[in-house]
Amino acid sequence: MATSNTLTVSGINSASAISIVGGTYSINGGTYVSTTGTVTNGDTVTLQQTASGSYSTTTTATLTIGGVSGAFNVTTLAVPVATTSYSAPSATGSGSITASFTGGGAGCGYVISQYLPLSGHAASPPAGTAPAGVNFPHGLFDFTTSNCAASATLTFTITYPQALPPGTVYWKYGPTAGNVSLHWYQLPAVIAGNTAAFSITDGGLGDDDLTANGTIVDQGGPGVSGSAVSIPTLSEWALLTLAGLMGLFGMGAMWRRSARRM
Repeated sequence: MATSNTLTVSGINSASAISIVGGTYSINGGTYVSTTGTVTNGDTVTLQQTASGSYSTTTTATLTIGGVSGAFNVTTLAVPVATTSYSAPSATGSGSITASFTGGGAGCGYVISQYLPLSGHAASPPAGTAPAGVNFPHGLFDFTTSNCAASATLTFTITYPQALPPGTVYWKYGPTAGNVSLHWYQLPAVIAGNTAAFSITDGGLGDDDLTANGTIVDQGGPGVSGSAVSIPTLSEWALLTLAGLMGLFGMGAMWRRSARRM
């Protein structure tokens, strides 16, 4: 509901008729009405009208006093620019992450996008609920998309600062059609190098509101099991030690060959 500035009636010598089309008016702070009334010099009047539910749309209420009319126009905001890519530091200090998506139609974009730690943030899952033996080196991505076409499929690509180890799985925390309680489950994703790619259909698997309403709510991240660890590299000291041992083995072999000749 939009309310006009207050106007003061002036320039009339006697009571005059007041009427409105497309809204309501109030005289001297009284009840808003749409029926015809009368005003006198010095009365104050304000108007109200219901704004459009669409973007970039103007609606008009026309007030008439003593045969003189004036318009009260209300224009809604322009269509917001859809944000389909979000870049920010991870919540674990691992580096910068970029999460982008395609699909959903014009106007479909993030209305919430944030990188969370596994626990400790107001939006994080309850502490201690994560899958046993699974680490989340880059934390979680929590987001909501809105203004999308109902039942649309969005395709996400999330780029992490380092390559994801073999065996990495994209874990989701939320409800599913078969289990509406909040729980962890694996979301089908393609893990390649430092990216994770997956698709979520509005109302389908991965959409926490489970409703085809043009909005997708999601929270998840790449989880690495304890067995999916990279092979450690040898330090310079370890290489020197190994070289020394190899030298000793070589000397031993030479001594054995010499002993056989004696």
